[in-house]
Amino acid sequence: MSAKDKIFKLITDINVRMNLRARRKLFNSRRDDRICGKKLTSEQKKEIKEYWANISGTKKQYFDFFWYEIYNGVCEDSSQLKYYIPNDFYYCYVDYFFANDHFCRKFDDKTLYELYFPEIKHPETIVRRSGECLLDSHYQIINTEKAIRLCHEAGSVIFKPAVVECGGKNIKFWSVGEDEKILLSFFKTRHFVIQKLLRQHETLNQIHSDSINTLRLLTLLFNGEVKVVSSILRMGSNGSKVDNGSSGGLFCGILPNGHLRPVAYDFTGKAFEHHPQGIKFADVVIPSYQKVCELAIQMAPRFQNITKLISWDFCVGEDGEPILVEANLSYGGCNVHQVCNGPIFGEMTEEVLKYVFKHNPLLRH
Repeated sequence: MSAKDKIFKLITDINVRMNLRARRKLFNSRRDDRICGKKLTSEQKKEIKEYWANISGTKKQYFDFFWYEIYNGVCEDSSQLKYYIPNDFYYCYVDYFFANDHFCRKFDDKTLYELYFPEIKHPETIVRRSGECLLDSHYQIINTEKAIRLCHEAGSVIFKPAVVECGGKNIKFWSVGEDEKILLSFFKTRHFVIQKLLRQHETLNQIHSDSINTLRLLTLLFNGEVKVVSSILRMGSNGSKVDNGSSGGLFCGILPNGHLRPVAYDFTGKAFEHHPQGIKFADVVIPSYQKVCELAIQMAPRFQNITKLISWDFCVGEDGEPILVEANLSYGGCNVHQVCNGPIFGEMTEEVLKYVFKHNPLLRH
């Protein structure tokens, strides 16, 4: 290896390690906002350690037991607890391994969804920007005056940052009659989309009509096949306009037949059999659920050289047709999936983890 190659490798390794430390710090810093779990017994800790030693081939501990205490609070079958993947390990080694973080950040851009997925339905974009110029729905340059006029014609719009945001952060709303200075402040953002408000299927509207309630699906491309490994419904609550758990919403697991699980949770881990607005979760069947799954599986291979692990957000429209809201190419989240549905990779857990330990250079001994 030449001196130049050695220097490049050293710089690359340093960058990777710094990224991992940042990821670990980020997700461990959120402990106070997370579920208050249940302390582990010595027998449980022993079983978990033995399982991971078998998977990794080493006694080194790659995770914090704190996350197992969270899942111990919601896991109905204690024999399954060892199959949960702790958040710190998931983000530092699993998500980081399956998703090229550098390219994910470049390609994960809401302004480009219609180009990535032209054959499916999207929220109707009014104005977008990903650089210097304002663009219309056809990617044509427009000026500020026309952008304002288009928003007036739409009546009510939603503003979304186009890149590097999560948890519904900085999503805003505007309607005709409100101050135009709000629109002008939107236009100063470098990467954004402004879209017409969606109208959702009546089944989802009955749960909570003030927010668009979305399906979050996690797909994994593994062994030449794409699978939906976990899916949940995210719901707004108490008049909130967004459905994110970090904004006060609820999340509930979706069974393979499209039925909701009988219990939903909020971001603190409080369990609900009924939505605060009244509906019983066990009575809800997600409309067009199989079609949503088929679309996610169909679209996932387009990013196979960038990421094999994608979190998709779909709405189901009034007509029952799926509408793609967002595709998270990395940092898609595992905590809410495991709280609602159990181990995120289900029966594939051991196979996936052994593959990661074998092929992730950060885990080679």
